[in-house]
Amino acid sequence: MNSVAFDAKETVVPAPKDTVVESAISSRETAITATFKLIEVAFRLLFVLAILLLLEPKVAGQFGLLNTLVAIFSLCAGFERWGVVWRQLAGMGRSDCDALTAKTLRFFQFNHLLLAPAFIAAAYFWIRLNPYQIGLAVCIAICEQLAVGIYWLATVQGRYRWLIAITAGKNAAILLTAAFVAYLSSWTITLTLLLEIWAIAGLTSLLAFGRIYHGGDAAKLRFRLTVFDEVAAQYRESRAHFITGSAAFASGQIDRIVVGAAAGLALTGVYFKNVFLAASVYSAVTIILHNRAVPAIYRATAERRYRDALNTARRESLKAWVAYAAIVIVLLAVVQVPGVTEFLVRFSISPNHLAGLLLAFSLRTLADYNCTFLNAASREKWVLAIHTSMTALSMVMVLLLTKSFGIAGAVGGLIVGCASLLISSWIYRNKALVIAQTAAGEYQL
Repeated sequence: MNSVAFDAKETVVPAPKDTVVESAISSRETAITATFKLIEVAFRLLFVLAILLLLEPKVAGQFGLLNTLVAIFSLCAGFERWGVVWRQLAGMGRSDCDALTAKTLRFFQFNHLLLAPAFIAAAYFWIRLNPYQIGLAVCIAICEQLAVGIYWLATVQGRYRWLIAITAGKNAAILLTAAFVAYLSSWTITLTLLLEIWAIAGLTSLLAFGRIYHGGDAAKLRFRLTVFDEVAAQYRESRAHFITGSAAFASGQIDRIVVGAAAGLALTGVYFKNVFLAASVYSAVTIILHNRAVPAIYRATAERRYRDALNTARRESLKAWVAYAAIVIVLLAVVQVPGVTEFLVRFSISPNHLAGLLLAFSLRTLADYNCTFLNAASREKWVLAIHTSMTALSMVMVLLLTKSFGIAGAVGGLIVGCASLLISSWIYRNKALVIAQTAAGEYQL
């Protein structure tokens, strides 16, 4: 999913002239950081996917909804703050970087305290966790939210890249420990034990973070009048980023939220098993194909070569479409093999639902290329409008169709929403191209 943001007003604190600026990270350090991040994401995807497949539908529904709730908590507590901080860190020396990081951590701690009651209420009434499980879930949510910003910090401050290695190691430890426990229990695992493993690994990683991070007492939250002024200022700085980030997040998660609210836990669990499998394919296509094309689209747009940027987006989107088509063809061929369908049904995987979800995500991928072109052309407000309208339509369609047709209805509603995203992004992309070429004197009828 593309991240979209307005150009917020920021106060950049330059590094003193006598300070060695660390923002110029070598290509080797950048490659190491990216590798750690890919390993971290891969282990997390494998962990969530494996657990969803192993759990019975009702418990899988609780686990899937908890992942969604943790993601919502992470978004709200983080308030897209790193979108602002990342730009500021790039021009700072070590002491200024540590000061800004400490201020950001105080902001996060304030949000943790502010949002914890709402998180607890949602975990109890929506996901139906017991008090002990809720306590573990709170620990998990805070640990995961703090881990989100580690990558942004490491990209501009190379000395923190090992924090990503710790996060990757945490995800690997969770996956391997859960797999070992499940193996000893005939491939079964309880939700409570799973949350205990996750919480212990998360708290251990936080202790490791504390050993590496050198902010000291500066990062501790103290309730003084100056702290409230500091937090309020950070809310103002990050407001535009949070609005656009929330719109993009909602457009990618609204179907799961609606299904979780409209259907029972068992049906929700079956939907999560199928949708996360399709979403894993979407993530892989995004990382392998889409993200590689983004720099070329931005570069061509910056050089006012709008037609070249559009051709790049079209060419790369065609590759993505071919990839999805090949995956669906392979899926349809594999399910013809005797015993395969029965095997998938054991894990509550429906080939028909999976094919429909892959269609929805393929439409979303094509729309992502259009949105990338719009972002490169400085049309972030249009992207916000596109995602907002898609979210509203998807919410209505998924809700109505799920009530009438169950999981098949949810899949159909998601397809309608993603199709609307593609159509509206295509219309706005062409409009942006005409405006840009007209301004450059290149437009031809």
